[in-house]
Amino acid sequence: MAALNAVEQANDAAVREGVTIVGATGDAGTNSTIDVPSTDPNIISVGASTDFRWQEQTNYTGARQFSTGWLNNNVSAITSAGFTQSGRTLDLLAPGDGSFAVCTPNLAIYLDCADFTGKASSVVRSGGTSAAAPFVSGTAALVIQAYRKGHGGASPTPAQIKQIVTSTAQDLTAPSNEQGAGQVDAYRAVQAAQGNTGSSVLVDQSQLNSVGAPGGKQNFTVHVTNTGASTQTVNLSGRTFGTPRTVGTGTVTLSDSASDHFTDWNGTNDNFGKFTFTVPAGVQRLKGSIAFQSAANAGGNGRVRLDLIDPTGKLAANSIPQAIGPDGNYGSADVVLPAAGIWTAVMFSAVSTSGGTVGPVKFQADVANTAAFGAVSPATMTLAPGARAGPRRSPKPRRPVRVTPAARWS
Repeated sequence: MAALNAVEQANDAAVREGVTIVGATGDAGTNSTIDVPSTDPNIISVGASTDFRWQEQTNYTGARQFSTGWLNNNVSAITSAGFTQSGRTLDLLAPGDGSFAVCTPNLAIYLDCADFTGKASSVVRSGGTSAAAPFVSGTAALVIQAYRKGHGGASPTPAQIKQIVTSTAQDLTAPSNEQGAGQVDAYRAVQAAQGNTGSSVLVDQSQLNSVGAPGGKQNFTVHVTNTGASTQTVNLSGRTFGTPRTVGTGTVTLSDSASDHFTDWNGTNDNFGKFTFTVPAGVQRLKGSIAFQSAANAGGNGRVRLDLIDPTGKLAANSIPQAIGPDGNYGSADVVLPAAGIWTAVMFSAVSTSGGTVGPVKFQADVANTAAFGAVSPATMTLAPGARAGPRRSPKPRRPVRVTPAARWS
């Protein structure tokens, strides 16, 4: 039995009174677990997707040094993901990799109101899943307003709001334990909440969770409702990811004397090295990984960071490592639907005199495609406005099953 958590109990009490609670998953990275209290199935658990414009504007992670543009809408490496103690995963994503926040430039009162060089600033970097969660809170407020407009003033329950924002999320084609139902879509959520407008489909479950023996069979029933203004045809299928294929592996050695160097966003001199690899056409996921022996530096300069640059020179992903010291020797970053061609991996860290890591950094790039999973019957249904139907899914799990509506229905 899971231990009781005071914040979770308070949140559940608020939900019972009709309050919608949104929680950030935490910033421990996609290879780490989701933070309490966002593990609570009664609230909306939010991870972060990428928004790299601010990186190009500030040269954070050497964006202007190594790239000539940027891509958005990937799963941020900063977002905590995986599975909770109860077997669930996060509900959805919102932009949160990084942006700006207004600040009072008075360091005597507000220590965090400083730029990258430590000087007082009226705008500061703000990011993480705690920046993503307010986007979903704002969407929930719009959903409440739209629902009242379309339902004679009646307010939706927290469960209905969660159903609406997860059912209308945009599938990023990422693993469900990293994206949940996908990236929040405020416009579609408002259409679904108001009803009889646009093309909206709601499902009564945001996740189907199962553990079974290899070759076993389990059935799930999911109800689909057309809340749109016209008849809609819904296509249904199951999706998983096939076995990854390695398309690049090698080692870059960071050295104060032999490496290339650049001055980073906070004025520190960094060593960097590059590695190129080829992504074939038609793949749906790219994952870059690095491993190194980190310098134990309390200021964070011991981190080795990874940028992935696509064939057109755009910044596609950054590892944004969280840990330093003995446990901070790994980083990874994902790209969905990567462009075919020659990609560049850039690995960098501060010079040793600034506490940075020097020595070998191992790199590996893997790609994977989606594959069919289980069986859904019926595979196609046509729903009139307001109609509700329930397809049945029969997976044969080899590991815990995580299925998200946006990943299966279009």
